[in-house]
Amino acid sequence: MTQTPERETAQIIPFPARPRSAKPSLREPGRSRGEDRDVLPTCDFGSGWYHDAAMQEDLRKAPPRN
Repeated sequence: MTQTPERETAQIIPFPARPRSAKPSLREPGRSRGEDRDVLPTCDFGSGWYHDAAMQEDLRKAPPRN
C-alpha cells in the first residue's frame, strides 16, 4: 500500500473563544486536573483483599466445629 503526499490529513478545528458575557464555567477556578488525583481514594487492585476479608467474616459467622 503506497501513500501519496497529496492525501489530506486530519484538520484541527479550534473552538471559538467564549464571549465575556457568557455564563461562568461550572469548573471550580484555580484547580487543575492533577489536584483531582489527590482527592480520589487509593485502592489496591488485584490483591484479593476483598476475598480475604469475606473469608475472615465467614469464619467469624460460622458455628464452631466440634
